[in-house]
Amino acid sequence: MTVYNRDAAAAYAIQFSDEKKGNGKYNKDGFGFISSEAGNSGRGDCTNFASQCLWAGGHPMMEAWTNTTPYARPGTGTTTWNSTNSLRNFLIRKEWATAIDNKHDLKRGDLVYSYNKESKAYTHVVIVCRDVESDGKIYICGHTANQRDKVRVTPKGYSDYYLHLFDSFPTDETAVFHAGYNNQSDFDSAMSDYGKETLHPGETNNYVKNLQNRLNYLGYYSGPINGYFDTATENAVIAFQKHYNLTADGLPGWKTKNKLYHP
Repeated sequence: MTVYNRDAAAAYAIQFSDEKKGNGKYNKDGFGFISSEAGNSGRGDCTNFASQCLWAGGHPMMEAWTNTTPYARPGTGTTTWNSTNSLRNFLIRKEWATAIDNKHDLKRGDLVYSYNKESKAYTHVVIVCRDVESDGKIYICGHTANQRDKVRVTPKGYSDYYLHLFDSFPTDETAVFHAGYNNQSDFDSAMSDYGKETLHPGETNNYVKNLQNRLNYLGYYSGPINGYFDTATENAVIAFQKHYNLTADGLPGWKTKNKLYHP
């Protein structure tokens, strides 16, 4: 059995989403964005994005569920990766997830589907980015109808369908846990939560600790991984930024964090 890293899935969802119209924020170094405005009638990026988040949480790519590796044109993966209902059926069939009725049981990393009452079709999917608390509000991230850490509002004419991802799940010998990465350690250090905001020298928190761990794996940092943003950490960020032609200011904003996921 493999453990689902809900924190990594939610962190990826926050990192690669926004509220812009059209092609919003996405992992430009990885999966691309399936635009519903580019002649893709009835298509969008919601399921591609949901699959990415599950993958970031440790669900391994395999022949039956994959985005073409190395990452090529968006939409070149399997139907189970890119199609709303196909993903739902795949997750249930693989015993990775199950439908639930009570929204209060939703956790970060679970999925919420929009079910069209008239057509009886699952037409859209978003990922939950916080555990649902007593107030019952569901905070979600999603693509196509771009949303980032927003309270779920059920569209008129639709009902919500809740899909709970199991905390651990079965895999088999066909699984590829770190597709596109050198090894599992590379993948694990990449899929960390670097926070929503730009990090600054002097801070002490887990976001900085995750940053130090990733920079250490990539060979830019050799100091203590203690969560304190000191001069050595700042210099490591600058060296990383210079190597990838980013603004070398020592401040890891979203462009630097994006590159940390997939240099």
